[in-house]
Amino acid sequence: MKKIIGSLTVFLIASSFLLGQDAAYTQHTFARLSYAIGNIYIQRAQDLGYEEGMINMPITEGDHLSTEEGRAEIYIGNSSYIRLDHRTELDFISLPKRDRNLTQVRIWAGRAYISVRDLFEEAPIEIHTPDISIYILESGLYRLDVHENGETEIQVFQGMLEAAGESGSLLIKESQRIAAVKGHFTSRPLRFMALAEDTFDRWNDYREVLIQKRLTQSYLPAELGDFEYELATYGEWVYIPPYGHVWVPGGLGSAWRPYHHGRWLWYPICGWTWLPYEPWGWVTSHYGRWHWRLEIGWYWIPTTHWGPGWVHWYADFNYWGWAPLSYHDHPGVIINNIYYDRYPGRDYPHNSRALTVVTKNQLTAKDISKVAVRRESLDK
Repeated sequence: MKKIIGSLTVFLIASSFLLGQDAAYTQHTFARLSYAIGNIYIQRAQDLGYEEGMINMPITEGDHLSTEEGRAEIYIGNSSYIRLDHRTELDFISLPKRDRNLTQVRIWAGRAYISVRDLFEEAPIEIHTPDISIYILESGLYRLDVHENGETEIQVFQGMLEAAGESGSLLIKESQRIAAVKGHFTSRPLRFMALAEDTFDRWNDYREVLIQKRLTQSYLPAELGDFEYELATYGEWVYIPPYGHVWVPGGLGSAWRPYHHGRWLWYPICGWTWLPYEPWGWVTSHYGRWHWRLEIGWYWIPTTHWGPGWVHWYADFNYWGWAPLSYHDHPGVIINNIYYDRYPGRDYPHNSRALTVVTKNQLTAKDISKVAVRRESLDK
């Protein structure tokens, strides 16, 4: 195996794996399943089957999500979230692109909160139900209940929206509620007391408080500020020249490496996309670069461009291999406790501790770390 792995030099189509300034989509083309408990299912666009929803799973246009006996939270960018109660179904009709910054969601049944923190005029949010269409006009907090009898209820806790049905459209302002049946409003907007009346309200309040926590000192670029709390919870920031402050994850074993504990998912829009199993893994897998240093281990350098997985790929007849890219867009190499961010050799060394290798039939395994070829086996 040493002769085979030691000469992994076939580089796979760069445009499908290393995405930067010229990518055909924005960093918000993918939503993120940021919280999941209970039974969550996702049906991919043009796919008849369902797969179990997991934290950090990307969600794309055309995906159908149902919660069954579970709750889910979806991050849609710009500090905005959609939270779903039990037995809720929705479709993601549209997500932002370079030429159209529109988010459109259709809720078929169930209960949802829409939390909007930064609403820009050029990035509108639309929510459609079987009864009416809703256009969010201001940052705020909104609740929608879509009942099986064809009734839609709207509560505006903060902000303002426009609700449009067959009988016209109305502006619903803060502390107002309204209901519609089969496209017709049952009354004018009515005032209500913003109280946590059920377990869904209380769960939403808990998630709001958790996500709104902001640290007095921020190390991330403004575009990634939504992930500041996550990283602070699971690691620490260290200053390393010339990169500035870098993030060091805590509680990991010596065998851990980036793009190893998780799985690869295929999306036609961008190719193989990494699903990290670390709770903090979304931002560190899809932004930035990883380096290694003997005194601290792996550390992450923030950058602001989204990618499906910032790795360099290799292959031969029987194996796939990949290594995380360095800040200089070279595959990182670790040999004898020395990290090379621009390795001088033409071939990638098989004994690098940054390398992950699987047999070709295991690329879609549900946990790469359990099927990866052991490093000592590569030396034989």
